Amino acid sequence: MVMRLMANGARIKELRTGGTAELPQKTLAGLCGISERQLRRMENKNVAAKLPVFERLASALGVAVGDISIGLRGPQLISGEKKPAPETPEIMHLPRHTTASLPPVVSAQSLYELAKSSMEVVPHVLVDAGPAEMEMIEECLEILKVISDQAWFRGRPVASDAHDDADFPEVSRCRRLAELLVLLKGHDIRILAESKIYHYPLGSKPWLEGWDFHEHLLVAFAPPRGEYEEEWVTVPFDRGRESVLPYKPIGPDTPRCAACGSYFFESCSDEPGAPLKSRCRSCSCTKDDTGRTPSKIEFAA
Repeated sequence: MVMRLMANGARIKELRTGGTAELPQKTLAGLCGISERQLRRMENKNVAAKLPVFERLASALGVAVGDISIGLRGPQLISGEKKPAPETPEIMHLPRHTTASLPPVVSAQSLYELAKSSMEVVPHVLVDAGPAEMEMIEECLEILKVISDQAWFRGRPVASDAHDDADFPEVSRCRRLAELLVLLKGHDIRILAESKIYHYPLGSKPWLEGWDFHEHLLVAFAPPRGEYEEEWVTVPFDRGRESVLPYKPIGPDTPRCAACGSYFFESCSDEPGAPLKSRCRSCSCTKDDTGRTPSKIEFAA
């Protein structure tokens, strides 16, 4: 492929007309073997041309090629030296205080199921709501809390509400959530929610023995989305404690938990010298890793 250069039109015109006798475009074009129209476009629009054209043009004007060109178009030579690959970290730190992105709630049933699978409800009111709107937000949160408390009894009085008197309390709550979603939408308030894993801080006693985590339901009440704003909303999130995980890019050969499909494991052992085991950080399922070389990476408890 022949190299192409971008013309410095102003410089070509200056050299052509700045001598003792002006060189007509037709004459210069004939000396270079190009049309007068092409030379005119090179002077007025910096149109690119092949390198041999510039060599003839530079010879006719008595200058170097670089004096009448301002750039290159086409293939360029690059160094054949192989750059070292960036170092891959052995571990990655997940801070305790971070952020979480929440998607919009698509239905009352999906919000109900999120509350049922979570042990705590963490609200984020991001909208400047009036008394009427705040009353609806509080009612929505109270329903979610009752759903969560009744699904996860933790040795404390189980929360109840007026829906317990209905023949089908779960249906009654879900119906009221649907009504509240419509009412809040009518007041330009969006509901976004997602469940996130919360790890118990070191030294604290888990509610379920052997479980060092549970799920928090993050719920945000936000204003309408602007024209150029993201559909999801980012809110602060307390993960409970800092975690240290091995840095291992996920690929087709990456092992996954058979129970929940998670990629994140930590090494554990019942006692010093006992066979190694891998414990899933999402569901705490363990698998035997006998024969595997112990990792040099230290994991957070």
